[in-house]
Amino acid sequence: MYFVFTRLVKNHNNKDIQFLNLQPFPNNDCFENWAFTKKQSMKKYLTISNIISTVIIIGALAYIYDKTFNREPKFIIGEKAPDFSAKTPDGLDLNLSDYKGKLVLLDFWGTWCGPCLQEIPAMVQTYNTYKNQRFGKAEGFEILSVAMDKDKERWVQTIQNRGMNWKGHVSDLKRMQGPVGELYQIREIPTKYLINEKGIIISVDPMMEELNEILNKKAQQ
Repeated sequence: MYFVFTRLVKNHNNKDIQFLNLQPFPNNDCFENWAFTKKQSMKKYLTISNIISTVIIIGALAYIYDKTFNREPKFIIGEKAPDFSAKTPDGLDLNLSDYKGKLVLLDFWGTWCGPCLQEIPAMVQTYNTYKNQRFGKAEGFEILSVAMDKDKERWVQTIQNRGMNWKGHVSDLKRMQGPVGELYQIREIPTKYLINEKGIIISVDPMMEELNEILNKKAQQ
C-alpha cells in the first residue's frame, strides 16, 4: 500500500499531496474514498466534455446541411419580407421598401441560370399586362429583380437584350454570397416572393401561370 501512495504523491498535484500528507498512515478505507472521489470527478468531467463535443458536432453538421443541401426558400407566406438596399446598374440605391403600396414580385435570378432566362418572356408579358392595374388597396404591379451575378456588363446586356423593361434591377455583384443573397439565404435560382402592399409575403416561388392567376384574382377585388 505504501508503494501505491508513494506513486500517487509523485504523480498528482499539490492538492493531492497535501491531502495525503494529512494522512501519514492511511488505511484502505481512506484510499478507497479518495479513489472513488477522483473517479466520480473524472466521470463528471467526461460527461460534460461529451455533451459539449456533441453540441459542436451537431452545430457543424447543421451549418453544412444549410449551406450545402438546404434549397428551401427561407421565408414563408404570411411573413414580412426583410427590407434591403442594393445598387442599380446606374449605381443608385434601391430599397425593397420603395415598393410599399404596390404588389411586387421579388425575383432572384442570374444571367448564368437557364431556367431564369427561359421564363423572362413570360415575366415581361405579365409585367406589361398588370403594371398599371389596381389590386384593391395596391396600386400597380412591379418586379424587383435581384441578379446573383458578378459580371456587371453581362448583367446589363442581358437586361437590355431580353427586354426586361421594369426599372427594378439591382445586384451587389457577389452572386449568392452578397448581403442580399445571404439575407434571404438564396441557395438556388430562380427564387421568387410575391409581396403585397404592406410588405407581407403572399406567395413563394409561384410559377408564371400561378402568378398570373393570383394577379388576375386580385385585380377583380
